[in-house]
Amino acid sequence: MLSIVLARYCLHAVLCILSWIFRYYKALTVMETRFPISKDKAHVMISFTWYDAFRASKRTEQYSIHFEKAAIMFNLGAVLTQQALACDRTQDQGMKDAAKKFQVADSGT
Repeated sequence: MLSIVLARYCLHAVLCILSWIFRYYKALTVMETRFPISKDKAHVMISFTWYDAFRASKRTEQYSIHFEKAAIMFNLGAVLTQQALACDRTQDQGMKDAAKKFQVADSGT
């Protein structure tokens, strides 16, 4: 019973993360059409900071919305891949679910 509750909680958490990532990506896309973002003095200067997943002390800071969007797509693919790996691939339905999630992770849609 506890494993079912944990599985539902984890699925809910993953869905919340995916929803947040999609909303953030859409917000970036809207911002991109309205504000030029770069280090240029005539543009909006917004820095996007990312930390290395394996070495937290290593970070990068970019003023490119394109870099930020690429990083978001990478993280979206990572979350979807984790979801696919969590499927029960010993059963036919689990294999189908995993394959679908891998396809979505690959296409970014």
